[in-house]
Amino acid sequence: MRSRWEAKFMSRDSLKKILILAANPKNTEKLRLDEEVREIQAGLARSKRCQQFQIISRTAVRPDDLRRALLDYEPQIVHFSGHGTGTEGLALLDDASEVKLVSAVALARLFKLFETQVKCVLLNACYSEVQAAAIGQYIDYVIGMSREIGDRAAIKFAVGFYDAIAAGRSIEDAYEFGCSAIALEGIPESLTPVLKQKGDSSEPIVDFSAEIKPQEPAKKVEEVSRKLHKTTEPNLDAPRNYAAHHKRYQPVNFSDNLLLAKPLELEQPEGPVPLDSLFYIERPPIEQECYETIRKPGALIRIKAPRQMGKSSLISRILHQVQQEGYQTVGLNFQSADGEFLASLDRFLQWFCVSISEELNLADRLDDYWKGPLGSKNKCTKYFQKYILAEISEPLVLGLDEVDRIFQHPEIATDFFGLLRAWHERGKNEALWKNLRLAIAHSKEVYIPLNINQSPFNVGLPISLPELTPAQVTDLVQRHQLNWSDSQIQDLMTMVGGHPYLVRVALYQIAKGRMTLGEFLQIAPTEAGPYYDHLRRHLLNLEQDPDLVAATKQVMGCDRAIEINAAEAFKLRSMGLVKFQGNAVMPLGELYRQYFSDRLPGGFGSIPSGNIPEKTRPRDPVSSPNQMSAIPENMPLAAPFSLGSLEENSTLAAIVFTDVVNSTAHMVANQQQMLELLKRDFDLIREICQRYGGRVLKSTGDGWLIYFDSAVKAVACSQQIQKTLRKNAASLPPDLVLEHRIGVHLGDVFFSGDDVFGAGVNLAARLQSQANPGGICISDTVYEVIKNHLSIHVTYIGAQQLKGIPDPVRLYQINP
Repeated sequence: MRSRWEAKFMSRDSLKKILILAANPKNTEKLRLDEEVREIQAGLARSKRCQQFQIISRTAVRPDDLRRALLDYEPQIVHFSGHGTGTEGLALLDDASEVKLVSAVALARLFKLFETQVKCVLLNACYSEVQAAAIGQYIDYVIGMSREIGDRAAIKFAVGFYDAIAAGRSIEDAYEFGCSAIALEGIPESLTPVLKQKGDSSEPIVDFSAEIKPQEPAKKVEEVSRKLHKTTEPNLDAPRNYAAHHKRYQPVNFSDNLLLAKPLELEQPEGPVPLDSLFYIERPPIEQECYETIRKPGALIRIKAPRQMGKSSLISRILHQVQQEGYQTVGLNFQSADGEFLASLDRFLQWFCVSISEELNLADRLDDYWKGPLGSKNKCTKYFQKYILAEISEPLVLGLDEVDRIFQHPEIATDFFGLLRAWHERGKNEALWKNLRLAIAHSKEVYIPLNINQSPFNVGLPISLPELTPAQVTDLVQRHQLNWSDSQIQDLMTMVGGHPYLVRVALYQIAKGRMTLGEFLQIAPTEAGPYYDHLRRHLLNLEQDPDLVAATKQVMGCDRAIEINAAEAFKLRSMGLVKFQGNAVMPLGELYRQYFSDRLPGGFGSIPSGNIPEKTRPRDPVSSPNQMSAIPENMPLAAPFSLGSLEENSTLAAIVFTDVVNSTAHMVANQQQMLELLKRDFDLIREICQRYGGRVLKSTGDGWLIYFDSAVKAVACSQQIQKTLRKNAASLPPDLVLEHRIGVHLGDVFFSGDDVFGAGVNLAARLQSQANPGGICISDTVYEVIKNHLSIHVTYIGAQQLKGIPDPVRLYQINP
């Protein structure tokens, strides 16, 4: 039952202040305090009640900082993260950033002055139960640690505790959620946190008159040194126990320090990161979202990221999480399927069923279910429904990893993925199928032709694993016990981005002492470096696709983000070679730019100057027959091209910009389908452009920049495009229809480097955003040319102020 304070704390009309204090003095074990704060903030931010909480965070806390923070911020919850020593106290900082131990008596005396304001104190430090008991005489709820607690367990407890607070649960419940978070992670420290409540009769009242007198430094050193030899078997992560790991609290010679130092246990960065690894970096809120989703009946999670980004590690953690809760789990890596099983759908589904049976310790009963005239999919469904799911009473979670292997066999992929989608749909209504939950991981974009209603890649929870942030890379550097500056971390990220595998390989090599950071930066983009296999694999994959080679050369040869064809952009992203900035892409890191500049045929050179148009300005934008001399004669009609790096050229042109309405939403909802619909419409637009003499200068991802020698041709072509798209849409389901907007302007364009730009291009780009869906927006310069040449209905929409254009532009709408 809630106290009156808790009812007030959880009410919607009051702001709850949480004061987080962190202290990691010099020469103490480095703790992941920043990660703890980030995790708490992320948990509260995802809550529906996030506006009710204010987090105040202070680091490097000294005793004066503690006292002043309590006075200045008037928090309801006080959270301390750092080292504890038991009876000696909590480790704050002195003015030299060295250890300043604060006793339980001193803390109790301070918090007594705030007993009507502070209602909960959480001491996330080893052996802090002593301080919790003392403070608990004056504060309603205090949580301390009964013994040594590992860094990972401390963070898990904090996350579980504040997740519950954010959900409106009581302090007692939040404490239980914190303990269960440790247990669910498989860490054997769930009994370490203890909850003290005000008025516990078993705790003595603190007697301030009996406060312990200061000890002589030599005596204190002796006691702390004795504690060093009383520590329990070390955890895999750093304990929050100052005394147990403070190796320089007293003078020692170099040889003694070597004996006392805890050696860093490095892991070869290959394959999934072990569950108990110090080097796994969570990417909030992804892990928590997956854990919550997989518990739901009939759940489906689809994880997409380039290779070596952590998909398999995430799958293993999802399975481990639900294993702790009594679920049945099977992890199946499709790379383990022998080639003979990929020869036919029937053989493949038999392999699939038997593999799962064996993992569940069930007998192979294919002979019982794989007979009769039913097709392979029906037999497989029958095997699952009447045997596997019927034999187990708990939910079954299948972690299907590396399903890209099946993409290479479209005749199998279409039916198999359609089968998974059918099972997922049955899980919405049928009790037995609700017990089946799926987590699917793949690297590549799904280019196999899947019917929208039969694909598992447009339902469930989509997870795209991002690169590590600078803060997360910094955390990983510290876990490798490397003392790097911000500039050194930035140098590493400039070379490899935030790619987890690439970062770990670099840190492993450097932490092993095999090379310095400077040496790594020199050798990384070469075949003598640690990424040889990784880089060669990408090179071999690129060489199979000439269009992809051309796109790679275009991206890697440019010193800024550029826009390329959407299909190539998403392929390069699925390989992990580029990152998006809006619709534009740029290399993930210098590693790929430098490596491919030496390996791709022709390097990143420019197109010969003979292919660049001479400067020309036609007199008559409507009828000049020679106006297209501004564009190379040998350029294919309606084909994207690069102009090369040459002197500036300009011409007057009618510029058409096309764009898809709500393209981002379409892409997020079903990326594969969106790419197919874009290709369908682009093929149509290309064919119409050829008839009207238009030439595509540039792809904008979901649209085109098209050049015409006449404003009349540009508008007539735009009308025909919209009319044809509208006619075709009449016979299509709504979810297969894309609406296009078109803008047309007549003005100067400039050809320079690898780009086409100028006021004419910029204004045309703004015009398409003013067009109605399925309509055309033209500028007054275009209107003045076409009004006596085309029979069209035009609506004047006034002088509009367009972004980036200094003066208002008179605009007209055409609705074909």
